[in-house]
Amino acid sequence: MACNLGLSQVTESVKDSISERTQAIEMALSPARAGFYSTILPGLGQAKNKQYWKLPIIYGTLTTSTLYYFYSKDKYDRYRTAFKLRKSGRVDEFSEEYGGDVILSDDSLVKAQKRYKKDKDLSLFISIGLYLMQILDASIGAHLSTFEIEENLLIEPKVGYNSDGYNFDMNDNNEYLGLSLVFKF
Repeated sequence: MACNLGLSQVTESVKDSISERTQAIEMALSPARAGFYSTILPGLGQAKNKQYWKLPIIYGTLTTSTLYYFYSKDKYDRYRTAFKLRKSGRVDEFSEEYGGDVILSDDSLVKAQKRYKKDKDLSLFISIGLYLMQILDASIGAHLSTFEIEENLLIEPKVGYNSDGYNFDMNDNNEYLGLSLVFKF
């Protein structure tokens, strides 16, 4: 009977040790897992980190930049098609013969193409940048979730003026001017 009791204590000790190691490994893998989740579906890493307030920001910015990409692409294609039609001698939607309200010159069509191509490229880069930033944010958020923040953290800026220029004591009654930044942790 005593032998069984000792074996169960050893078994519990081993289980506790394995549990602690498993938790340490999970904590170490948490930033990578959050980053992976955000790579698969934007915002999923933030949801894993319980930072739900970031989801509307992520989806709002990604949606806006993506929609602007497609808007610029449609405009670019429209002006590009009109320019190609005009150069081939056919009627386009911006010519007088078409009966449209807007009449553009060849130079105006070229400028419009350049503008919307630039806007399209810029919005694509912004979309990619925002996608990568949300992955990075999820990973950093998971990493910082293990960081303990004390209640005693304090940053206290003080501004003052001292007439003699030497003594900078905020508690005296003399005139003073200066800047003091106090960190307490």
